[in-house]
Amino acid sequence: METRISALSCDISHLHWLIKLGRTYYPEDNPALSEHFLKWLYIDNNEGPATLIVAEEDDLWIGMMVLIPVTLERKGELQKACFAVNLLAHPEHRTKNLFVKIIKCAREHLSSQNIWLLAHPNANSAPGWKRQKMMFRDPLHLHLAKFKLPFSGKQVRRINTLADLKALPEDFWHKLSKNPDVHLKYTPEFIAWRFLDVPYKNYVISAVESGNELLGLRVTRHFKWSVDLMVDFIAPNAHLCAVLASVYKPTLLIHSGLGGVANQINAGAWKLPYKRVFPLFITTWEPQMGDDDMNGITLGASDF
Repeated sequence: METRISALSCDISHLHWLIKLGRTYYPEDNPALSEHFLKWLYIDNNEGPATLIVAEEDDLWIGMMVLIPVTLERKGELQKACFAVNLLAHPEHRTKNLFVKIIKCAREHLSSQNIWLLAHPNANSAPGWKRQKMMFRDPLHLHLAKFKLPFSGKQVRRINTLADLKALPEDFWHKLSKNPDVHLKYTPEFIAWRFLDVPYKNYVISAVESGNELLGLRVTRHFKWSVDLMVDFIAPNAHLCAVLASVYKPTLLIHSGLGGVANQINAGAWKLPYKRVFPLFITTWEPQMGDDDMNGITLGASDF
C-alpha cells in the first residue's frame, strides 16, 4: 500500500483529521485534542497558518508533523522560520519509518524556500533528525534566577491587552530589531497572539520601567508550587536581560548558558544540578552556522 507524504497549509477542514490522529497518542484532556487550541496555534497565528506534513494511506492520516511559522531577525534582516511540533505516527503504522520520511519531506519543503527549521526533539525522534543533518546547538539547561529585592526601585506593571502593547513607546520596538543576536521579531500583534490569546496557559507579561524609561518586557507562567518559568525576556540590550530576570519570587530559566544574552543571564542566575537537558536544533540550510549568536531565540518560539 502506497504511503503519500505531502505538505499542506492548515485550514479549518484539517482539524478533524488532526484530532483523530492525535487521539492515538494524547490523553483526552490534552489541548492538542481541542479545536479551540488547534485553531489558535495552527490557523490564527499572525505569521500565517501552520504547514502540515502529512503521511496518508487510503485517505487515512497515519503520521504528521506541524510546522509553526515565526519570523526571526538576523543582523537587521528578516528570516522566515518554522518550529516543529507534534511529530506523530499512528501506532499501527510505526514500522514504516514514517518519522524519517516526514522529516525528509519537511526538509525538502523548507530548504527550497530558505525557511529555517527549529525544534526541541525528544529522545525517540532525535536520531531521525540527526540522520537528516539537522544543526544541533548546545542543549539548554535549567537555571534559577538569583533572588533580589523587587527590581531595586524599578516599576513593574502588568500588560493585559493588545492596546497596552501598542501604547508602549514606538522606539522600543525599533530598538529590538537592532539586537545583534538572532531573535524573534517582536510586534504588538505577535506578542498578543502568542501570550495573551493562547488557550489553556496563563502567561503574565510585565513591563519593567525605570522612571519614564521602558527597560523591557518579561513573560512568565506558573511552573510548580510557588515557582514561575521565564518564557521570554524582551529587551533592546542584552545586559537588560539580567535586570528582567532579577526577581524576588523563585523563577526558572531554560537556557544554554552561551552567547551574549546568556552571559548576562549567567550573572543573574544559578545553573541547577539537574541532569536533564533540552536538545535544540536550528537548521539554516547553510553549510556552516557561522558566528551567529542564536541564544536570543527564547522559549517564546517553542513553549506551546
